[in-house]
Amino acid sequence: MPLKDSLARIPTVDFFAVLPPGAYLLTAAAAAFGEGLSGAPSIWSHLLPFFMAIAEYPILAIPAVVAAFMFGSIVRALKVGWAQPFSKGTSAFPYLESLDQFLGALESTESAAQLRRDLRESTHPQLLFNYWKDRLCLEAPGGFAQYVHFEARSRFFAGMFWAGLLGVIASVVMAARAGSLTAPAVWQAFLISVVIVLIFAVQLRTVREAEAKVCVALYVALHERRFPPSA
Repeated sequence: MPLKDSLARIPTVDFFAVLPPGAYLLTAAAAAFGEGLSGAPSIWSHLLPFFMAIAEYPILAIPAVVAAFMFGSIVRALKVGWAQPFSKGTSAFPYLESLDQFLGALESTESAAQLRRDLRESTHPQLLFNYWKDRLCLEAPGGFAQYVHFEARSRFFAGMFWAGLLGVIASVVMAARAGSLTAPAVWQAFLISVVIVLIFAVQLRTVREAEAKVCVALYVALHERRFPPSA
């Protein structure tokens, strides 16, 4: 089967939320347990034999992809909300204050006003949000497909955050094996992982808030279609 067709069969959420974090974790594992760590002049030269082996024996790409998918699946199983304390903002998904303001801006439509009241009066807003998402999936598959792209981005950011955090742990293992904190490959791996953690942690709240707003906006449109405004 052509590679393009194979990739097309991978769900969007799996492709973005599983494979990139998994690939980073696989690379971090190769760096942590590879040979010649203490004498490597850089993290790239330390990892070069790993990449050269795959380039020389392409069949090794199959177990490498499987391993990356397994690592990524483990990270994918972690709740996105667990990374929330490391992001800006303290409120939990779906960020009721933000959604209330968003629906308030659309309050000229009867559906937005009704959904805003429903959200304010609900004792379980998370369940209500999930119900809106389920209705969107059942009644507007095209709209739900658009929402899935935003959900995949949130999962990707959360997955890369956890992958970076585990990469920091891998760099500690590297330091223990090398017997030095100042070995180039060690501090470079540590720095790369820390940068990844910071970048994705800071932006996680932003992308999840966009995900919630897109879902609500699409559901408002669906609600308008099901219950046209009164004349």
